[in-house]
Amino acid sequence: MTGLKRTPRSRGGFTLVELIVVLVILGVLAAFAVPALTGYIDSAKEKQAVSETQACVMTATRQGAQNYALVQNASITGKSDGADALTSWAGTLTNEVPTVTGGDVALTEGSGQYLLHVNNPPAGSIATTTIAADAGVKGTVQWMTCNASGQVLYLVYTSADGIQVVYTNAGTTASVNIGSDEAVVVPTPKKDDHSGGGETGGGSTGGGISGGGTTGSTVTANEKQFIIHLQDIETKNSAPFANRKYHIQSGDNSIDVTSNENGDILLDISPKEHPRPNTVIGDTLTTITEAEVPNGYQVIPSSTKIYINVFNEGDDYHLNSIQNNGNDNPFAIDMDKRQLTIMRFPVAKLNLRVTDPDENPLSGATFAIKDGPTLVGEFTSDSKGEYSIPVKLHEGDNIGYSAAYLTTGDQNHKTYDITETPPAGYKGDFTCSFHLYYKAYPSDPTPHYTTWFRIDAFGFKQEEGGSYSLVNTVGEQDTFHVTNSKL
Repeated sequence: MTGLKRTPRSRGGFTLVELIVVLVILGVLAAFAVPALTGYIDSAKEKQAVSETQACVMTATRQGAQNYALVQNASITGKSDGADALTSWAGTLTNEVPTVTGGDVALTEGSGQYLLHVNNPPAGSIATTTIAADAGVKGTVQWMTCNASGQVLYLVYTSADGIQVVYTNAGTTASVNIGSDEAVVVPTPKKDDHSGGGETGGGSTGGGISGGGTTGSTVTANEKQFIIHLQDIETKNSAPFANRKYHIQSGDNSIDVTSNENGDILLDISPKEHPRPNTVIGDTLTTITEAEVPNGYQVIPSSTKIYINVFNEGDDYHLNSIQNNGNDNPFAIDMDKRQLTIMRFPVAKLNLRVTDPDENPLSGATFAIKDGPTLVGEFTSDSKGEYSIPVKLHEGDNIGYSAAYLTTGDQNHKTYDITETPPAGYKGDFTCSFHLYYKAYPSDPTPHYTTWFRIDAFGFKQEEGGSYSLVNTVGEQDTFHVTNSKL
């Protein structure tokens, strides 16, 4: 009897058991992948929010410095224009930073911290609502406080994704928890502790004066010390004044010191009744000069005078006054931090730029500038087709240039005539006159253009084969751009 032979059945799919196993594996993978992906997206949004907050803080810092400069200018000139610039911009001014509790440190930058996950941040005061727009971000600055020096103390920003970031400046009472992988924390030394940039940061130069420090380090003065801090008046950037040598003269004490990487100089003081060598002596005239002027900045004049009163009772002291040295540099005194801040002016410059029609730089073009019949100087474009002429904004400026420079005149403007002779092989030389302004212009509408200087030109003449444009930024470097064509 012949048995039946079975033909193996072709299998065209998964069995039920196999499908169940695959689904279980996919479910397990999803359980791990989805939270990780969600966390990555949330982290990216938080980093973006912190970055946008940085942009807002930088914008607010710049605007605060500009408005503070207007207030100082009004105080010096005795005019009302600009006297209320800070309060019109930021509302009520205060030296007290609102208390912040909770939150994770997302970033420590200089003297400020950016916090995430803050519970119920306190409300501040802000009159200016355009900070976020001026910073080029899509979120909203909800609150901001600043002090009478225009320094931003506290800022709350909410991104377009709803991520809230709280910025607080140094010296706040903020209580935070380090919970973010992005946290960068720089410890602030306690009193009598120089670990953050004092003696351990670079040694004690010239006796009891500390210098050096680490990047982002801070110094804290105790009862017998004070800090001189140097920063740019516009940006509040201290980097150009870091790790530089300064000379301190206090009575018979002559001291050399190097600033740390925050632009800070920590000085020991002694009462005038018991003066010690290599210290600043209380109630004695003290001056500061620098061995090397930072590139592009005005010189600290030798007439910069610091007065310090030291009392034997408790060895306490206060900074009494800063004598106006004719340069109208703003100074800020913070007795809580025992700190004197000297805000440095860059040297204003008028730029001359020469190119061909294709924007290639042309060297060898000569510009002759006259003040009436008097020749101020002849200036030749370099290999980049450029030449920068220093501008003395007012008589007290100490720009450190012995060569030719321009001035803005007194209350109104100064008029100059300028003639360009093209480089060899080119045509299109031009002549014109221009006004150089510094004081408030225009007077209406506000805001006044008092930041540095501005220029305008008239009576323009140029030979065929060239063109000219005036890049007027109402800022520290306005530019004449001249185009010359080949013969």
